[in-house]
Amino acid sequence: GGRRSCRAMTSLWIALAGAAGAVARFHAERWLTERVPAALPVGLLAVNAVGSFLLALLLAATARADVLPPNVRIALSAG
Repeated sequence: GGRRSCRAMTSLWIALAGAAGAVARFHAERWLTERVPAALPVGLLAVNAVGSFLLALLLAATARADVLPPNVRIALSAG
């Protein structure tokens, strides 16, 4: 029925966003690591910190207004 279809679409959004996010993080981390060589994984730390900050801004900006459907908000959080 409709509920199962909604869950399937939400799962699809999460899978697509997760895959896109993983690829974007991989390339951004490699790009940063090549430019800032260090003993610690500086690129990984920077990508995660910036990504978390941008996600928080996006979710806060769209929290009160129904700008994004719930399944898209979930997918963005997962990606």
